[in-house]
Amino acid sequence: MMHSALQIRFGGTKGMVSLDTRLEGRRLRLRPSQIKFASDECSLEVNEVARCLPGHLNREVIMLLGVPDHTLLTFFQREAQRAANTAIEDGERAPHEAALLEHSSPEPGGAAADPHLRAIVLAVRLHRLELLRSKCHLPVENSRLAHGVLDERGVLRENQMFLRERYRIPGTSEYYSRVITGRAFFVRNPCLHAGDIRLVDLVELPELMEAELLNVLVFPQAGERPLSDQSAGGDLDGDKYLVCWDADIVQCLRERDPAPSYGADEVLKDLGASRISSAFRSRSARRRASAAGGGGGGSGGGSGGGSGGGSGGGSGGGSGGGSGGGSGGGSGGGSGGGEAGGSSRASGRVGGGGGGGGGGGGGGGGGGGGGGGGGGGGGGGGYGR
Repeated sequence: MMHSALQIRFGGTKGMVSLDTRLEGRRLRLRPSQIKFASDECSLEVNEVARCLPGHLNREVIMLLGVPDHTLLTFFQREAQRAANTAIEDGERAPHEAALLEHSSPEPGGAAADPHLRAIVLAVRLHRLELLRSKCHLPVENSRLAHGVLDERGVLRENQMFLRERYRIPGTSEYYSRVITGRAFFVRNPCLHAGDIRLVDLVELPELMEAELLNVLVFPQAGERPLSDQSAGGDLDGDKYLVCWDADIVQCLRERDPAPSYGADEVLKDLGASRISSAFRSRSARRRASAAGGGGGGSGGGSGGGSGGGSGGGSGGGSGGGSGGGSGGGSGGGSGGGEAGGSSRASGRVGGGGGGGGGGGGGGGGGGGGGGGGGGGGGGGGYGR
């Protein structure tokens, strides 16, 4: 069976591609938005194939639906009864469980009488009941979970969708297909806004029947805002959508405005691009100033002896304990002064330190500078230029 849509990685491109019977031969057409970066790689990786899976409601969807309690209670009671009566009812829903138990029988002496298989049956039942209790994992027969693709032929109107499913008849090797029509809702998980529940019309159109799109949810091109984006900001790049046409649920729903779109342009517009740019510039300036002032010692200037980090307007200003100043020599361990204006390289002369000349040396040692020189930074952690 040929799949109608694939989620692929092809060189520097990614996204969903769907079957188009109008293309001749083996052709692959990609949109510019699917090209993420230029690449000479030509290998095709299939990440996922489109399938129509049985749908279910979860806690988030149930809270947003606003369906009366008695309607939901009917579904919960029905599912709890199913879980209690049998371990496996739907081979498509749990093929691994069906493979284990397809030959089990409730008759005495059957496979279900085996202690091991009986334990498996009990575990499956308990698992279903636990999902129902803790996560409100509520299967709905008239619902499906499917990938979304775009109507390439442009025949769908706004708020119209197309769903044609194909599946194997249980117990046989034969397949059949049907088109779902009528009022329905779709939603993308995770959903948090009441407007994420979107009411649509499932329709049957000859043009889409010819397109042979099976087991995918076809979205329209029409509309000011993409229909997929109206439900939790979804897109058609591989997102899956729950679509439900159960009359007991749909008839209780009402139209709601979708959540606002939060694209990059809207976010920048709301926050103000100029304010964002100004904030980054201020932050960069503060970082540069901090880096310039954090070095140990600096090139000295002037005749005043400063305490702590070097005085003067160099890149110094390191923290430290060197006592400077006056005409007296600083306490031991001071960096030796060089000639005026010279940068020190931690000469490390020990003694009753005298600073030299007019320029104070910066450096890594402690001790103040003497004479007219600026004191070196004590224990500075910076580096000299």
